[in-house]
Amino acid sequence: MRIDERMRTDVPTTPAGRVTGGRWNAWVLVLALVVGVALGAVGEGVIARSELNDRETALIAARTNVDRLQARVDAVTAQLADADAGAARLEQRLATATAELGTWVGPALPDGRHFGSIAALGDDQTPPRVVFDLQQWFTGDAADAAAIADGAMPPGQIHIENGFYIRNVSPRWRVVEVDPAATVALVTYPYGDIDHPRVVSLERFAEITAEDPALLRWSPFWLVVRDGVVVALEQQYIP
Repeated sequence: MRIDERMRTDVPTTPAGRVTGGRWNAWVLVLALVVGVALGAVGEGVIARSELNDRETALIAARTNVDRLQARVDAVTAQLADADAGAARLEQRLATATAELGTWVGPALPDGRHFGSIAALGDDQTPPRVVFDLQQWFTGDAADAAAIADGAMPPGQIHIENGFYIRNVSPRWRVVEVDPAATVALVTYPYGDIDHPRVVSLERFAEITAEDPALLRWSPFWLVVRDGVVVALEQQYIP
């Protein structure tokens, strides 16, 4: 089959017979542009989808971190609540113990001389302390009157035996600070006598009472208190 020459006049050819001309080139250009746009759209879609996936992953990670941190905050809050409750219980126990101690210890001793018995001596404490059972000392007619008032006078007897009487109106002990430089005057054999008291240091007095516990058990003492602190101890002679 032969191509009519008139049909070839619309499309110029090269000497080698190839088709040339602006119209053919225009179609090729249009086709290239269409393919490029399509490929670009596909690429942009892939990038956009990748970015979206990254954002979703980041959001999930952020939510996970927030949940984890919130759990830690809740745990610490619960621990603080338990600690507060525990502190409140401890404060209540302390208040109860302090009140119970107060029923036994009693108020502080005012300045002056106070008679009683020494229940314990803490000479190795800082500062030293003495546990003191405060009592009252009566002699002569005052002893007789006090014994009669307390119902301690035997029937038919008008004078208290040995001429002295000790009254103990409270079972509470007093814990009193002692000056480390306090002195102790002893008046019983073999440590001293009524006419010539032997004065020893607090440290030596602690050694004596450790060797002879009966000294504290049977001998009352006077405490000389100044500014709330015991500055001297004086043994009371018992006939």
